[in-house]
Amino acid sequence: MFKKTLPNKQIIINYASAILIFFTLTLISSCGYFTGNNTITSRNFIITQTNNKLWKITNPALLPDFAFETTDRSKLKKAINNSLNYLRKPSSKNYFPVNTITHTDTITTLIEFQRLLDDNLTPQQFNREIQTRFDIYLSPGNQSSTKTLFTGYYTPAYNGSLQKSALYRFPLYGPPVRTSSKLPPRAQLEASGHLTGCELIWLSSPEQVYSIQLQGSARIQLTTGKIINIGYAGSNGYPFISGVGKEANKRLVFFKQIEGDLTGSINEPLTPFISVSCDHSTLPRASLGFIAASLPAMQNGKIQKKLYSGFVLNQDSGSAFKQPGKCDIYTGQGQQAGLLAKHIYDRGQLYILVAKKEPKF
Repeated sequence: MFKKTLPNKQIIINYASAILIFFTLTLISSCGYFTGNNTITSRNFIITQTNNKLWKITNPALLPDFAFETTDRSKLKKAINNSLNYLRKPSSKNYFPVNTITHTDTITTLIEFQRLLDDNLTPQQFNREIQTRFDIYLSPGNQSSTKTLFTGYYTPAYNGSLQKSALYRFPLYGPPVRTSSKLPPRAQLEASGHLTGCELIWLSSPEQVYSIQLQGSARIQLTTGKIINIGYAGSNGYPFISGVGKEANKRLVFFKQIEGDLTGSINEPLTPFISVSCDHSTLPRASLGFIAASLPAMQNGKIQKKLYSGFVLNQDSGSAFKQPGKCDIYTGQGQQAGLLAKHIYDRGQLYILVAKKEPKF
């Protein structure tokens, strides 16, 4: 049984399963699930409802233990600077506010968190300061679960050529000249001849083409030995259909050569296991989050799944699979990164951190 207190939109749930849920939260940062009408079936905890996208956690018993986060701190600091570089650009203001989180809120959060990382705190002190200085929100996933689906993506690395040859005969295309506002499906577009002259890179197999189409970027070593980066430059507008192969998909992605490091959609470098691609209507661009899920790790040449918790930054978008309640984790470049990305498929929790505002008197 539960009771809604309408004036403050708090959901109060009775005591029957409090102990069970507490231990579940401790082990995997889980906190029950939401029904389609946004009520919680967990017991005797209070969560303040802010909207359909985020839920503000007001009971400390529901919070993850930030003392056990496993993020590489040095890489995290660099990634935070990347987010701040983006947010200093005037154009970044066009994508705020999101769920009442403003552009200023996001900058303040990152700076406050940066200061916290610089303090010489014990894990327990760090956990306490996070709870004191930040409001913590839970992304409710889809309408039937508080859990977010985590998947992985990476940057493939292949050999290729700028010219077609007997070995390299499968092309990736640059954007074609548009004769109408809408391009046809992939198979029709490739057969039409409209892409002739748009070939950007030639690869040695259709599987390599499909992989890069799926991931949205790649590092290519040319026959001269030079390494170039290519990145997303648009598509024919069709969605990618999960679970079917290339021939059944209507989507075709176009690419461009990128000078310097590969970047995410905010035009800043991506950091493995810190940069993520999440729904921007849930986690604003460049903003700070925290995840708790079972993720793969390479140990003694083998991949093993382990419970993982760490801070993330929403620095990318446009990966192939997009749906509510989903977050794609960037795993890096090359073959090993691809193996790790392939093994990321787990439901866990996505939290959003926002620096608390100073009280106004």
